[in-house]
Amino acid sequence: MRKDLFTILFVSILVVRATLAVAQDRASPTGPEILPVPEDEMTGMNYSYDGPVWEGGPPPDSWGAPVYGAPYRPGHWSVKAEGLVMWSHAMRLPKLVTTSPDNTLQTAAGVLGPDGSDTLNTTTLFGGEREDNPFTGGGRIQFAYWSDDAETLGIVGNFFAVDAEDISFNAASPGLPILARPFFDAETGAEQQSSSLLAFPDVWSGSIDIEASSEVLGSEVYLQETLYNCNGHRLDFIYGYRFLHLDEQLRINDRIVAGNAGPIAQGSVIATTDLFDTENTFHGGQLGFAWKVRQRRWTWDTVFKLALGSVNQEVVINGSTTTQNAVSQQISNFTGGFLALDSNIGSFEESRFAVIPELQTGISYEFRCNWKWSIAYNFIYLSDAVRPGDQIDPLLNLSQASNGNLNGPARPMPIFRDADFWLQGLTFGLEYRH
Repeated sequence: MRKDLFTILFVSILVVRATLAVAQDRASPTGPEILPVPEDEMTGMNYSYDGPVWEGGPPPDSWGAPVYGAPYRPGHWSVKAEGLVMWSHAMRLPKLVTTSPDNTLQTAAGVLGPDGSDTLNTTTLFGGEREDNPFTGGGRIQFAYWSDDAETLGIVGNFFAVDAEDISFNAASPGLPILARPFFDAETGAEQQSSSLLAFPDVWSGSIDIEASSEVLGSEVYLQETLYNCNGHRLDFIYGYRFLHLDEQLRINDRIVAGNAGPIAQGSVIATTDLFDTENTFHGGQLGFAWKVRQRRWTWDTVFKLALGSVNQEVVINGSTTTQNAVSQQISNFTGGFLALDSNIGSFEESRFAVIPELQTGISYEFRCNWKWSIAYNFIYLSDAVRPGDQIDPLLNLSQASNGNLNGPARPMPIFRDADFWLQGLTFGLEYRH
């Protein structure tokens, strides 16, 4: 199936390229027509135009139209810098931290209902829904070289980077309020709801810190050729290569100190770390169209591109536990934390077919010769991506914690669940043409 899709894509590019080559052969090979200025118009010429000053008079409303006295250049280049203000698809997280009223029994503290929902005695403090990222800042740089002034054929390359602000949550308690980490207990085989207490009166005092981060990188290299150009309206065909990289991480740190009624010596410390790291790397071919409408200094641009290719997905799960005995002061380190244990720790990788559609639409204004500013809406979608929150298995067998012997099913297990990802927002650009 994939081979057929790529074959169709490749043949389509060849057919369109051949059609364009024939059309170009029929056209003038030396670019836009240069018309001499009639002798009776050599003096007293007065153009009523409020735009940038161009040699030979005002620029045409369509690319490549004849301009009296305009010199023909065999090629030119442009560079464009853009600032990005974007929003990304929210990360989905399971319920990670719960609390209960002060008078709750220890065995029921922080325990969710059978279906994982909140109860009269347990409320979720963090997780259980998509956690929205705040707006994301980034930038993009683009270079282009055109074969002629009419821009009938050009090569374009760009690179962008978006670094999302971290999602963070932290809580600490000396015993009250109650803090807990909910999970399904797999050790008995009944898969019942349970909790691991972080703070409970006279038993534990503790804290938890959760951080999630996201970074997107991308680049393109493509050819852009004119299909239609008339009366200020222009349609270009785009074909080339696309790269996209999505890197996300979820880190959970907790620390508890035993109280006078705790199960271990008072003052002893247990600290755990869970790490879920995901990477998605896309390579593929890309087709698209660019539609421009120009009126004097103003231009309205709409670009749609569709990339087809392969995305390599990698999931890395790691965890650790550190304990310190209050009596002997001995410090011990173990593999495995709370959600990341021996049964799911490791690196997992696979590749699959994916698509990336992208839409850009906006306006630009040429405020002086060779310079223009722009503002546009941009939407990018990745059909298949692994994300950290989706890799958490809430079914735990804690008998293997702290290098213990596994008793019962080997849970948690690697899930490798994928979803989609999108990025949208506004771009603010400044372009120079030479």
